[in-house]
Amino acid sequence: MLQPKVAILMCTLNGAPFLKEQLLSFVSQTHENWVLWVSDDGSNDQTLDILQGVQADWGSDRIKIVQGPGKGFATNFISLACRPEISADYYAFSDQDDVWLALKLQRALDLLKNEPHENAVLYGSRTQLTDATGKVLGLSKLTPRFLNFRNALVQNVAGGNTMVFNNSLRDLVRDAGPQLNIVTHDWWLYLLTTAVNGKVIFDKEPFINFRQHKHNLIGDNSTLPAKIHRFKGLFSGRLKRWIQQNHRCLTVIEHRLPPDNVQAAKALAAIHSSKLFRRIRLFKESGVRRQSPIGTFALLAAALLKQL
Repeated sequence: MLQPKVAILMCTLNGAPFLKEQLLSFVSQTHENWVLWVSDDGSNDQTLDILQGVQADWGSDRIKIVQGPGKGFATNFISLACRPEISADYYAFSDQDDVWLALKLQRALDLLKNEPHENAVLYGSRTQLTDATGKVLGLSKLTPRFLNFRNALVQNVAGGNTMVFNNSLRDLVRDAGPQLNIVTHDWWLYLLTTAVNGKVIFDKEPFINFRQHKHNLIGDNSTLPAKIHRFKGLFSGRLKRWIQQNHRCLTVIEHRLPPDNVQAAKALAAIHSSKLFRRIRLFKESGVRRQSPIGTFALLAAALLKQL
């Protein structure tokens, strides 16, 4: 039986130090029916030389290289997902500096294959953390307690480097378009999936080595410094700006959302400009909550202090 086709969507920018190891991990996949699309956002190191050398070895039917929009990693990933010439059964985001374990694609497809094709479905997983040399440091945070739109409005739960998704979600990404000023590509996919009451599958088993190094744009978010950084962001106005930014993007596909999800998003977006008692009412109406009770309490405190 023919294996489903997977388009691996990789974005690069000056990734030469670790790129070869990631590319070799694609070759080691037990699921062999894949094509790699690479969007380079203006590398000035050896990244393009490496990619072109691999393309010469693998062939242009196995790896295709395109020029990115040059507007940051999030826009690069979404613009790549929106390219009309890319067609597959499933799509997998990839960073340039990780290492995929051999079962990474097969595991995701095994969990996705029985889901209805007409529903937006998103797979994400834990990661195995490594240092710059590949030494294992531990695992990322365990499985989220719940996965829904009220959580997605205020929190992201899975790394883009673990995500695999179906054509229904890809069509939704394309419907929203590549021009949006999104916060991050992974948060955007979590928002889109839950906004239309699609399904998010979070795998508690790790199938990638997530390399932690000084050039990471986004590292592991379960460390104590990361938690402190998020807590500070709650009361600095940063989360409020992100929520407003996400809401502006969601309005583009508002016609695709169920009415209760539209109302929840509008209630949350109105909190920052409302008076105290109305802020409390809107917070309750929105139904938003983070994965931990402490996180939700901090969210309420931020709303009361007009920082949400």
